[in-house]
Amino acid sequence: LAEATMGNINIDNTNRTTTFTDLTLNTGYTFTLVPYTVFGVSGSTYTLTAYTIPVLYDYTVSNITTNSIQLDVSGNFYYLSIVRSTLTNNTTINLSPGVTQLIDTGLISDLSYTYIITPYNADSNSSTVNYGKKFGNSITTANFCTLPSITGYSNTFTPYSITLNINGYYKYVTVQSSTGSFTQLSDRVSIYTETGLLQNTSYTYTL
Repeated sequence: LAEATMGNINIDNTNRTTTFTDLTLNTGYTFTLVPYTVFGVSGSTYTLTAYTIPVLYDYTVSNITTNSIQLDVSGNFYYLSIVRSTLTNNTTINLSPGVTQLIDTGLISDLSYTYIITPYNADSNSSTVNYGKKFGNSITTANFCTLPSITGYSNTFTPYSITLNINGYYKYVTVQSSTGSFTQLSDRVSIYTETGLLQNTSYTYTL
């Protein structure tokens, strides 16, 4: 190989590397190489495709409920691959091309989730062996916790006391009694007892 022509660029035999700048992110480019001998006779051409990398700009997390989180991502990419992580497992979610929002449902109340977001270009869906990196740098979100929830309770009585057994997913619970008493239970404590009550009297509790 004495010389190859790439568009308006000639690469001689002593320098076989050239760099193209001012290209667009997340875009495939096709290059046709034409080799020449020292006498100017061309040989068979060779065509290759290379993709520039995709990029992430930012993300927002919103609409957090007891069992869902909304994640919106901005950037220049073909599609997103998102890994949802907890302390015990990882789940990979691949969004359809062009989709920038994940509404992740079926989550567990009062549990911390981390999302690792990776952008991919169109080359990652190609069956052809192309050149270049198929994915860009990932963003790892901070830990986001779903809202706590109370799923039910049971109660027991004595003539002068009421005991509540509280079920749900939470770090701690506050109990407001119609007597005016307000109590914050210790972390993960689910039993509350109020004493000194009057016999044959109705009491209301807000959890």
